[in-house]
Amino acid sequence: MGKIVKIVFLVSLCFTFLSCNPIRKANDALATFDNDLKESWLRQDAGKRLASYEWFYEQYGVIKSTSTKVKLAQEPEKTAIKMVLTDMVEDYNSKSRMNRTKAMWKAQDLPYQIDINELLGE
Repeated sequence: MGKIVKIVFLVSLCFTFLSCNPIRKANDALATFDNDLKESWLRQDAGKRLASYEWFYEQYGVIKSTSTKVKLAQEPEKTAIKMVLTDMVEDYNSKSRMNRTKAMWKAQDLPYQIDINELLGE
């Protein structure tokens, strides 16, 4: 009887405090409300949040420099660079709209979405 009590205690301890909690992991996947997302954000690895944050800054910098290249390029290179720029902007915008991203960060100095026409002044 004593062994069973110890095993139940250890399993409940694992589910309560450690990351092996399958219920907590399932809740992260099913988070639908802002509070659920904020709770999920608190449990995330700080390294992942930092990497995501840095990715958006780096990607925005690359997008800005590529837009300058589009403005300075001549045809047919201009069309090719603009196609690459369009892909980068779409990637930035799609990742920015993800619920997981909303829970991880909201930088005030980066745009939520990038409009390629506005970026190129068209």
